[in-house]
Amino acid sequence: RTRKPCQIVQEINNGWPDFLQCGHSNFVSGCGQETYDKVIFNTTGRCELPLVRTDDPGSWYNGVEGCGIPCDNPL
Repeated sequence: RTRKPCQIVQEINNGWPDFLQCGHSNFVSGCGQETYDKVIFNTTGRCELPLVRTDDPGSWYNGVEGCGIPCDNPL
């Protein structure tokens, strides 16, 4: 659920970094799915310049869901 908005991390690194692997020692073992469903993540992040927030999936920059290149010339 948290990886989908961050697909660009996987694309740039050709996979997820070791510390984000579910089998890493930082993660507690034996947690059921319901444990993770209760966690609320901040999904109100912002787009880094020059990208701008857009709700139009056709305008999203490849790999950056919710962010696109502005139509106006930034200069």
